[in-house]
Amino acid sequence: MKWQQLNTEGLQAGDFIHTEGEYFVLSAALGVRSPVTDTWTADFLSREGESRECIGDYLRDKHVAWTAKRRLIQVCGGTFPTNKWCYKVGKGNSPHCDLCKAVGKTEIESVGHIQSAYCMGQEEVVTRAHNRCSRFIQKELERNFSEDGNIRVLTADQEQAMRSLWEDEQLKEICPWDQLVAATHRAWGARQGANGTEGEDATADTENGEHEIMEETCSRCGANCRQALGGKTQQAEAGDSEILICCACQQRRDPGWQEKRKCVQCWERAFNKRRLDGVVIHKEEKQITIIEMKRTSDRRGDYWERADARATEQYADLETGLTECLGETEWQLQRVNLVVGTRSINTEQWNEAMKKLAMPKVTWDSARRKMMRILLEEFDTILKSYWAQKLGGTTGGKS
Repeated sequence: MKWQQLNTEGLQAGDFIHTEGEYFVLSAALGVRSPVTDTWTADFLSREGESRECIGDYLRDKHVAWTAKRRLIQVCGGTFPTNKWCYKVGKGNSPHCDLCKAVGKTEIESVGHIQSAYCMGQEEVVTRAHNRCSRFIQKELERNFSEDGNIRVLTADQEQAMRSLWEDEQLKEICPWDQLVAATHRAWGARQGANGTEGEDATADTENGEHEIMEETCSRCGANCRQALGGKTQQAEAGDSEILICCACQQRRDPGWQEKRKCVQCWERAFNKRRLDGVVIHKEEKQITIIEMKRTSDRRGDYWERADARATEQYADLETGLTECLGETEWQLQRVNLVVGTRSINTEQWNEAMKKLAMPKVTWDSARRKMMRILLEEFDTILKSYWAQKLGGTTGGKS
């Protein structure tokens, strides 16, 4: 069936369409951000192949605190008392996040928000959750290949900055660092050029057509930047003097700030510090595998596709640059995006990732169940962190 042949006038997501003897449910095809069924709760619980049996196991486990089970049920039922929900039911004055408001940001306080690093008060605990998931799968790889001297998991103990990672003798032999930096920067410039922005350096032209190189010191990271921007600290009051923020710090402060405006110095400095979730070297197969772990909100059914697209975009320049460097060798590059929801794992996509990582098939299901348990435990840890901060350093009986 071709969606463009349907007359969708007057229809809404969730409506049933009868065509060619079959029934279809209209959903994202209309671009409508609403549940396919009557509620988001029904949507979430009725999705097949998303490891829902692990939620049942968690709720039946006598070793899990009843308060943790209550929080999970509240979230699944759409009644967890965030400011957004309280405001919606007339029990709150504002839907905005109190934790972000404390540092001068205005964000809607939803469950998805407080479970993400975009919440200023939750960044540390959310990062720990991500790292635990990443460490788990790499330790599983290391355990299964411990007797195979041809396979090395370089980041099993902790993720490393790119510059530190490339101190590994085998990586330096396969692809010299300077060569990788140059190739990746070319890829970045070419991609920005394809977008009509030429990957521009932020240096302004002078009247005689030469570049006037003027660098300022960033008030945050202390680095020199040709494009330091004036701004104020988030806690600053009106009338306070401005600070200078380099373009790399500006992008971290405002994710919407355009990548194309990053100057060469800040680009290279950011590249040196960039951290990869996982790197595996398969000597016999002559293959380098980069693992990107994504723990993301799973409220919508297409969470996996959206996170996979983000990961692909995130690695586009590095993948192109490293592939160019490996072109004259026998080595190949493989990137594996391992996407999990905050309470879900798509079984089909998980198995596909395990296959790419050459994990023994007999381990796929047990590893998925272990990962689901980690996800649910970290989900609750993040909710407890939220309550502790909201209630002034105590969970107020909500432990």
